Amino acid sequence: MPSLPRRVAVVTAIALVAGWTTTGCGVRLADAPPPLPTPDANEAGRAEAVESALAIADLAGAVLATAQDPELQAILEQVEHGSAIQSEALGGLWVPPPRPTPTDATQSPSASPAPWTSHSS
Repeated sequence: MPSLPRRVAVVTAIALVAGWTTTGCGVRLADAPPPLPTPDANEAGRAEAVESALAIADLAGAVLATAQDPELQAILEQVEHGSAIQSEALGGLWVPPPRPTPTDATQSPSASPAPWTSHSS
């Protein structure tokens, strides 16, 4: 069995190496999260197209609720359904991930929702 001073030296060396390797891992818990990316022109256009398709679907649904004519109802159902499909095909609305606030630091982490969601009426 190694002598006591040698065991202390080995344990100290292991602790120092473990501490040194974990401090350089790149995870900084005290730092603020990186800022949300700024959308480029393509993303802005895509998002605007999604919002327009959703607005059309919502409007068609609202008019459908009061429409009396069966032919008009059929057309409005097609418009509502087609607009919802279009918004999903475009990728849906982008919802930014939750950003921590000063009060979040004291709470335990929870599951975050998916960053992309689609809205259908």
